[in-house]
Amino acid sequence: MPHNGDVVTVHRAALELNTPMLVVKGRAGEASLIRLEPSNLTLEAVKLSEDDDNALIIRVSEVANARGVGQLTLPFKPRRAVETNIIEDEEGEELPIEGNKVKIKYKNKQTKTIKIWKS
Repeated sequence: MPHNGDVVTVHRAALELNTPMLVVKGRAGEASLIRLEPSNLTLEAVKLSEDDDNALIIRVSEVANARGVGQLTLPFKPRRAVETNIIEDEEGEELPIEGNKVKIKYKNKQTKTIKIWKS
């Protein structure tokens, strides 16, 4: 794909091309399940935990070869958030929570799996 821009723009265009949008009828209005910042982080998966119906598993990837601290904004205040491995075993540190926001430290080209418990 010829382009003028950065790798984040190309990655997002590839996702949009290869992942068709699914339309679901619902009530009028607007709400966001998850907001992820900055733009070099992409949301790869959101699902219920395999072993705990009160927890979500969220997978995030860094696509611009950068390091930093990202932020997940959720529609609820989480009770706890922790990094896990790919099979959802807790391995990493507890993540800081401020209100309905979870902070995530990330490294270049890293994929993180995060388990978040609802209040």
